[in-house]
Amino acid sequence: MDIVGDGFLARSLRRISMEHPRTVALASGVSWAACSDRAEFAREAALLRDVIRHCTARGALLLFFSTASTAMYGPSGGPGREDQKIVPSNSYGVHKLALERQLRASDAAHLILRLGHLVGPGQP
Repeated sequence: MDIVGDGFLARSLRRISMEHPRTVALASGVSWAACSDRAEFAREAALLRDVIRHCTARGALLLFFSTASTAMYGPSGGPGREDQKIVPSNSYGVHKLALERQLRASDAAHLILRLGHLVGPGQP
């Protein structure tokens, strides 16, 4: 597995990277659900475009980490449900949903994981 990034998630994936040789994990980008910085969003969107091109050219699987926060599903108080319309509650959620759509529209083989609160050794 090639890992793009050097944060908590990227470091956690390193120990299993040899088991997934034709996978690229995009473990870099905006990870703060309260972020509204357009420059940060643009940087992450550009990185995703670059990684999509790389994975498509190599025939690699792109592992993309999105969010399962209330920013994605809204502050309804209930659980986020994949069988209901997703209505992001802030610019971070709108951004992450747009990235998912960008990836789905590409030719890259991919897996999108919506992660919640991550815990483990070395967590920030």
